[in-house]
Amino acid sequence: MAAERCIVCNAIASECYSGPLGCLQCIYATYCSAECWETDIVPHSLICGTYREFRHSVRQPEDGKAGLWLPLQRDPIVFEVTCETRPYGELAGGRIFPEVQRLLHLRRKRPLPDRTLLQWNGYRAYDLDHTLALYQALPKRRRKLNRCVKELTKGTAFSKYWGGPLVILSMETVRYALDDPQYRDITLQDFRFIVDYLRYGDEPGPLQIPNPHNELAVSNRVLGVRITCEVERQHTGSPEKYGSVRIPRDHHIFSTTATQISQTIGLPLLMTQSIPHFTREFKPEIALEGSISLNHEAAFLQRMTDLDGNDWGLVQEKWLRPERIGSVVVARADGRDIRPRQVAMIVSFCQALESYILKARRGDEEYSKERVMTDLMTMEKFHLVFNMKKEELIKKDPSWKSVKSPYFD
Repeated sequence: MAAERCIVCNAIASECYSGPLGCLQCIYATYCSAECWETDIVPHSLICGTYREFRHSVRQPEDGKAGLWLPLQRDPIVFEVTCETRPYGELAGGRIFPEVQRLLHLRRKRPLPDRTLLQWNGYRAYDLDHTLALYQALPKRRRKLNRCVKELTKGTAFSKYWGGPLVILSMETVRYALDDPQYRDITLQDFRFIVDYLRYGDEPGPLQIPNPHNELAVSNRVLGVRITCEVERQHTGSPEKYGSVRIPRDHHIFSTTATQISQTIGLPLLMTQSIPHFTREFKPEIALEGSISLNHEAAFLQRMTDLDGNDWGLVQEKWLRPERIGSVVVARADGRDIRPRQVAMIVSFCQALESYILKARRGDEEYSKERVMTDLMTMEKFHLVFNMKKEELIKKDPSWKSVKSPYFD
């Protein structure tokens, strides 16, 4: 049996440390991590119900293959293609929607639909073992904005580019140009593949590095850190507080604002609360109440340093109760990788500043707010704490020798 791959990044889900995740309503969506799951929430919500109903319907062996239709004003519709293929994309007969039939049929005095063949995901740097055909109605001047596609492309340069109804068919890749294509069922990975094309076109992702072997699509994922709360550690059986995660570059964390204290020390970090990794294997005997969701580390990274506000030195309201924070994901705002031990050092530095921040808030003459920021919240003071802490930890674990400063890594 072939290994299940994540429908977002194409990684082998079963090889990931957290185990494969999936949609709670649909058994067809597989993800390698909670981060990829979060990335796919909006696209999957548009297709989950209709795809599930189609796959659960009673289908005979002689029935056709599943195609995907993106109407103008409705959510995606999965339909059945039972037809004979003819040159130039004409589909004759078949039990399909009349609108789809009109779009795909070759008629006199009517131009061919605009067809694009897709095999390579430039944004996530992986290719398919089959071909997707994307049909778009012509002429362009009459195209109305597609509601579904508008939702999928929100915030991108292509948000007003795609108009009219779209049809996507999946087929085996033909060896010769004159060969008749053999159609196959559209999968949820195909849909996500199309979403990337609609959002980004053929442009490679900002972090894409060509991989000649094309083993795993990691080139468009950023190495981040998951600060795990107590309840998740109990569910997953992992003793580690800090763990590495690969975050898709279109994850919503990259639309957040860097924490104020991290900006002040010159290491802007993004942080967001995260879906727990144990969702599929919830253990009811482990309670969720009380201090079990404690995450002081996340609170330390959320201190405010705006001198114009009255909340200087306090934790942002959303993160004020560390017992309710749960697990969080941390990434660098500049898109570079960051590692668990580096984040642990940054947290230790922010924790070391706490006593000085409290003195400044009480009006201590020696430690004013301005002095704390200019004299203590600096790269030099960070490296002082970093080196002292590192020497202490090396005595217990020599592997700490290889840890580099996040400023220079």
